[in-house]
Amino acid sequence: MIGQAKLKIISKKIFLQIISVTEQIYIHKKQSKFIMYNTVLFKNKDIKYKLTKNIIIKFIKL
Repeated sequence: MIGQAKLKIISKKIFLQIISVTEQIYIHKKQSKFIMYNTVLFKNKDIKYKLTKNIIIKFIKL
């Protein structure tokens, strides 16, 4: 999964645009947390995030 990928989460109306990805990212929805391998997203309202090497994530809140 190299290049651009757009992931839409309809329930929270948050678009995640992954700009630079060097390896596959799998997303699982557990309760109010979105868990990725290599990337963890906490809290839906505050949109706090962790970034790992070679992964840049843009958060666009509508």
